Amino acid sequence: MTMYRIALLALTAAALVACQKPAADRDAAPATPAPGSATPPSASNPMPGSAVRIALDRTSYRSRDDVKLTITNESQRQLGYNACTRTVERESAGGWTAVPEPDRVCTMELRLLEGGATVNEQTDLPAVAAGRYRLTIQFSDESAANGAPVLGVSQPFTVQ
Repeated sequence: MTMYRIALLALTAAALVACQKPAADRDAAPATPAPGSATPPSASNPMPGSAVRIALDRTSYRSRDDVKLTITNESQRQLGYNACTRTVERESAGGWTAVPEPDRVCTMELRLLEGGATVNEQTDLPAVAAGRYRLTIQFSDESAANGAPVLGVSQPFTVQ
């Protein structure tokens, strides 16, 4: 892989994470759920023909626990991601809403996950109330014609 392609992937991932629409622009329906927006419990990858599976080490956690993730790229394409930029979503009223984490800091490093590959990652939960949650991670796919991100969604888990 050339340095140009690596730099392009890094910039693409940084743009996906750093650029969020201002509140006034949120009237239009986004292609993928925006952080803080409610999404249906059966949300799937917005990109047909590819899938990212995010498996968790447990089904129940406490607030601020560490969570071990096993991420599998079930597509044949290389995907870029940064597990630190994951979103914690809480289930409410039949949908999922992102848990605000205004003080969360992540380095903007892009990791590459080859098609068919699996990787282990770790993240932490913020201070949250008891309830049902899930984790989402956006993946970039340079080969996608429309540049649409792939959304990986974990199975729901409870916080006690």
